[in-house]
Amino acid sequence: TNEQVHLEPSQLREKHISSFQEEGKEKEKDTKSERLVDNFSNIYASDLLPARNGEELTDQFLLEVVEILLNYIKKTYDGNSKVLDFHHPHQLLEGLEGFSLELRDQPEPLEQILVDCRDALKYGVKTGHPRYFNQLSSGLDIVGLAGEWLSATANTNMFTYEIAPVFVVMEEILLKKMHEMVGWGEMETDGIFSPGGTISNLYSVLVARYKRFPEIKTKGMAALPHIALFVSEHSHYSVKKAAAVLGIGTDNVIAVKCDE
Repeated sequence: TNEQVHLEPSQLREKHISSFQEEGKEKEKDTKSERLVDNFSNIYASDLLPARNGEELTDQFLLEVVEILLNYIKKTYDGNSKVLDFHHPHQLLEGLEGFSLELRDQPEPLEQILVDCRDALKYGVKTGHPRYFNQLSSGLDIVGLAGEWLSATANTNMFTYEIAPVFVVMEEILLKKMHEMVGWGEMETDGIFSPGGTISNLYSVLVARYKRFPEIKTKGMAALPHIALFVSEHSHYSVKKAAAVLGIGTDNVIAVKCDE
């Protein structure tokens, strides 16, 4: 402790990381020596939790999965690796080098599941690769990835507070912060998170129509006059999709010309 007092923050951090790495190597040695199963060719999902005495097999299987994921993450950030090991659709459908998308009638052993995990990553696009650029899926945020793993493990839906108390409160806090950034007051706003732009535009048209014609909720489109939707000529094609889904009709979407 006395030694740490005299260290600069950067030196202290380097020392901490070095110590952490050494601990990690020791743990890795211990983990490998403690493994009871060399392969999973005769082990199935039914042998994992909640099966009786399934704890050790579950540990080992998930550790294998995590190792596959970590190796993929390292390869993703390697600029010398391929962004994509490209194959045509018919090649993937027909199967190649042990990779098969065939749906069998009987359960696959966990060994095959692990092979499939590797292949699914091998033949996919490395969106976190330094030479990959895309408007939607570009980069791999490690903390965000940890959040994905956590939410997948929680295996819940945000229907109500009763089923997802922590996530529902988190949603409220995030929405409040976003409203503050826009400049809206607490009593002026509400919101939800949605999985993408298309459904967000659908929601926005739905809300706009309800704001103008609240009777739509109980009486339906038959009670409304002939309505139209005006959008910029540069608007996303999902607006027309929203008009089709909501019964407005794509012919009633009017594209407005734009100047500079």
